[in-house]
Amino acid sequence: MYKLNSIIQKLYTYFVARKLGSCGKNTLFITFSKFFIPHNIHIGNNVFVNQQCIFVGEEKITIEDNVSIGFRCMFITSNYEPYFNPKRQKRVKYFEPIVIEKDVWIGSGAIILPGVTVGSGSVVAAGAVVTRDVPSLSLVGEVPARIIKNIEPTDTLITLKKYIHVRAPAPSSIISVVK
Repeated sequence: MYKLNSIIQKLYTYFVARKLGSCGKNTLFITFSKFFIPHNIHIGNNVFVNQQCIFVGEEKITIEDNVSIGFRCMFITSNYEPYFNPKRQKRVKYFEPIVIEKDVWIGSGAIILPGVTVGSGSVVAAGAVVTRDVPSLSLVGEVPARIIKNIEPTDTLITLKKYIHVRAPAPSSIISVVK
């Protein structure tokens, strides 16, 4: 069964890579991810993309080398103005590129919004919504994402793991604070 699964993943990666604007070597896409406007999506070497990720490439998405992307992450390069413009009779849509620099780890369920650059060596915690640029060597989390920790040369995967699942407070705890 393992061998069959490995073959399916390699075939899936092959066909996805052919659709993208560019794709480096030693890249692996686990099944069921969605790529909208794939010619605007450019992926470097040694990139891992887990299952059910969504890439909306209405503007360029650049993912550099040695990036790991968790389960159900979203990369969205387009959005609408928050209000209706009566002169145009419609809401205005805008597009901004996304750049993920080298050696980045993006936790499961993270959402990267238009215009964001995630700096090299950074970690995005699971469930984080990244609305603005992330400096290099930073661990960000919560909704909207904020810097939780600056990554030091002495940090290891074990020391960073305790931060990767940081999320926003549950709605019930917010309600109790308001009362």
